[in-house]
Amino acid sequence: MKTSDVLNKAADLIEERGWLQGIHGLGTDRGLCMEGGILAALGRSRDDCAFRGSQYGGRCPVYNAVMEHLGRADYTEKPLWRWNDAEERTADEVIATLRAVAVIESAREEAAEPVAHTVPA
Repeated sequence: MKTSDVLNKAADLIEERGWLQGIHGLGTDRGLCMEGGILAALGRSRDDCAFRGSQYGGRCPVYNAVMEHLGRADYTEKPLWRWNDAEERTADEVIATLRAVAVIESAREEAAEPVAHTVPA
């Protein structure tokens, strides 16, 4: 699954199940925070921290794409859950951020795909 697809799926899941602050909420009857939405979209457990940014060697391009968009270079100082859990944050802002990063990543993915060249007859 492409990074852009995962980001859109995370936004869809938050819209469907509701948005939470403070916990991942990966149970099927619970809402999701931003990190929980990404994890659920990836089909991963909430205890799977290997997807996170620089603290774990930047293993997940989805997580890293959102970190880059938000200007959060260091997971240990500015993790996504802190951004999600900020008092002023709203569900609409979280969903809009995921969708905006999906658009950016989709453009990057499209630019990286080989272009079929045709030779005129």
